[in-house]
Amino acid sequence: MALEVAQQNAFYGSRFRSSLKLNLKTIVVLRFFYAIY
Repeated sequence: MALEVAQQNAFYGSRFRSSLKLNLKTIVVLRFFYAIY
């Protein structure tokens, strides 16, 4: 039971980190476009 919870936490943690990286990339790209315009 505890192992399942640990696996779920690791899964959601990795998903959260990847989505965070994606958001950072989006912000960087938007700033880049704003710098051009």
